[in-house]
Amino acid sequence: MKHKRLLMILMTMVGIAALGGAAFVVAEPPAPEVSSATLYREPQPAGLSEMPVAGAMPDEDGYAGPVVEAQIEGGEASGEGGAAAPVDWEAFFTEPQPDEDAGVAADDVSIHAWSNFYYLNVTGTALRPRDSTVTWDNDGTGGCLYQTGGSTLEIFNIHLHIPPGSRIDYLRLYYYDTSSNSSIAWVTTYDNEGGVDDLINVSSSGSGGYGTMLSPYLGHVVDYASDSYVLNWRSNQTGNSMRLCGLRVAYRLPN
Repeated sequence: MKHKRLLMILMTMVGIAALGGAAFVVAEPPAPEVSSATLYREPQPAGLSEMPVAGAMPDEDGYAGPVVEAQIEGGEASGEGGAAAPVDWEAFFTEPQPDEDAGVAADDVSIHAWSNFYYLNVTGTALRPRDSTVTWDNDGTGGCLYQTGGSTLEIFNIHLHIPPGSRIDYLRLYYYDTSSNSSIAWVTTYDNEGGVDDLINVSSSGSGGYGTMLSPYLGHVVDYASDSYVLNWRSNQTGNSMRLCGLRVAYRLPN
């Protein structure tokens, strides 16, 4: 009997020791908490331990360090490829043009209250057809657009935005035309109530390839309070023998 009681006491002591050991293993110091700032910390550039001070980078005011210019090979930046020779549009101007300050008479009273000319240039491939069934392509340089399918009466257009209160004097069309047809470009206003007004237009001319034509004088003062302005172009045919290369709006600001 005494032996059994002694055995039970020994077994109880062994169990307590075992439990104590298990408790000792579990009761390790808790791991430190990880804050959200640590989890979502922005990666730092190699070699920078803190944000640069103002003026330390080339795109900040006050920077006085060296400026590295981009080296762009022909065709790679736009992704269009090709290395077509640029068109010398100035070669078409054999005399001062009405949409250039040199071509304006000094006694022209229409310019006394206005600045010299400013220009808004839009490349041909910036325009898009209003009808989704109309297809188009570019001439390989990415600048001149031509229609490849759909109705030849459909319109390509883009929003025209120049300073409010300025005066639109001329619209110039830059094109490539080796066909018997003529394309047409024009400026339209919409008054948000269903009213439409075609302000001025200019057509391509001849069939000798690249060319430029100028609209008549307009003298329209821009008013965005009542109208929205749009540049339009209609090819009047499909194929790359008729291309829109650009539109230039000549305007003046009030003095």
